[in-house]
Amino acid sequence: MNRLSARESRTQTLRAILSRGHLRLVLLAVFLASVSLMVSGIYAIRGYAAENVMLSARSLAYSVEPALVFGDRKAAQTLIDHLGKSDNLALVEVRNGEGQSFARWQRPGTSPIETRPSWASALWLGPVTQDISFKGQRIGSVTVTGSLKTMLTRFRP
Repeated sequence: MNRLSARESRTQTLRAILSRGHLRLVLLAVFLASVSLMVSGIYAIRGYAAENVMLSARSLAYSVEPALVFGDRKAAQTLIDHLGKSDNLALVEVRNGEGQSFARWQRPGTSPIETRPSWASALWLGPVTQDISFKGQRIGSVTVTGSLKTMLTRFRP
């Protein structure tokens, strides 16, 4: 009888095999659903961050236009300092019509890697260039690069 009971304990019933298979299938489905939700959420956040960088570039272009027209570097620097601190930006650069740097702001603590165009464009955070026009003529441009660091700190609990 010992042989029979040991043999029966080793063999599994069809119900136990199917139950274990269904449990694995359910766990796999839950895992795949959570991964797809996480990936779609990340893409949505990246899209909103890219739109924010474009809107910041447009806003900076309108704000800096009078300073660029009158050649007031101090006013331009004050504007980009103020707007750069309040937005999720890593780098703001204003150039005049000849392409020379007129004003520049970089978030303190930003590494040079974050402001590289290849790194920022891979994350859809820029660099975004917005032309500045006055009376139909291009008088300069604003280049804005978004900051991933400040975006991530908003989502921490």
